[in-house]
Amino acid sequence: MLQHRMEALNMIFKRALPKVIGMDISGTSIKVVKLSKLEHAYQLDVLGYEPLPPNLVQEHEIQNVEEMARHIKNLVSRLKLDNSQVAIAISGSAVITKVIEMNAGLTEYEQEIHIESVADQYIPFPLSEVALDYDVVGPIANQPNKVEVLLAVARSELVDKYKTAVELAGLTPMYIDVETYAIERGYHALLHDQYPDKVVAVVNVGNLVTTLNVLANGRTTYTREQLFGGKQLTEEIQAQYSLSFEEAEKKKRANDLPADYHQEILTPFMQTIAQQIARSLQFYYSSGEHRDIQQILLAGGSSNIIGLTEVIEAELHLPVALIHPFSKMKISKQISEETLQAYASSLTAACGLALRSFTG
Repeated sequence: MLQHRMEALNMIFKRALPKVIGMDISGTSIKVVKLSKLEHAYQLDVLGYEPLPPNLVQEHEIQNVEEMARHIKNLVSRLKLDNSQVAIAISGSAVITKVIEMNAGLTEYEQEIHIESVADQYIPFPLSEVALDYDVVGPIANQPNKVEVLLAVARSELVDKYKTAVELAGLTPMYIDVETYAIERGYHALLHDQYPDKVVAVVNVGNLVTTLNVLANGRTTYTREQLFGGKQLTEEIQAQYSLSFEEAEKKKRANDLPADYHQEILTPFMQTIAQQIARSLQFYYSSGEHRDIQQILLAGGSSNIIGLTEVIEAELHLPVALIHPFSKMKISKQISEETLQAYASSLTAACGLALRSFTG
């Protein structure tokens, strides 16, 4: 039945608000954020990071559930977390989303029957192999008898692996979100008031994938992923200086590289990032969207390279800023400034997941 498949996805659009920890499981690391709500601000209570071995996650799918569970358990144990309820996310490219129309005024049961009848038109898999959820977005302009419905679908096998890894680590997955929505939630709750009337492109430069999310009025109107990220920089360092991948990654993070590194490798890499963003923007404008991008915000573990914002500004002729999701928060005394600066830009999705405790 449809309800069973919706339970498998664990309700992306679930409205209850249990207190949860945001846990972002990516291809290279697990990142954890725990927030609390003060009278006029949020507070960052816990920040955690656990690197993952290469290829444990491939094409957004966990390859060894038991090994992933061990890494999650190690991180949770190290952080001494007092809450076992978590919100996790799967990559936007692993989820099919579609806006469809539906008659207004239907009961919840009638809505589910309608979704059941039309879902297979948009899904390239048998319905028995997918998990899905939907949310009624709102009425359609000039059609008072119709509403827009956002449908989200993912393969059950992929979703189950994430759920099982978390459960084997002794945690309860309260939400399985979509990374795109998690980033949108973080932006809307923490940054939207800085750019209230602007069309903003949030560019998440990860280790394997760079994602462009275009937001207007704080809501995602376009998203695109490209297979490009910090791993390419590590591989170029590896080849240039005859290092192992692990040595190259370590030296990259420590900025312990020869004098010619900046000119020969880093600057061309930053220029390539700018070109990749420019290509994504070309796809955005050619998709039929005509609202001009007015601001670019950078996030992700590979976004805080010194000089990157200036290189992108020169290429795109747009203002560029680095996201710091905790800039307006109070910070627990247990979190050092060094740790915060090292990981802040890569924690936008984890922060958005943690905000499920307060914003739905």
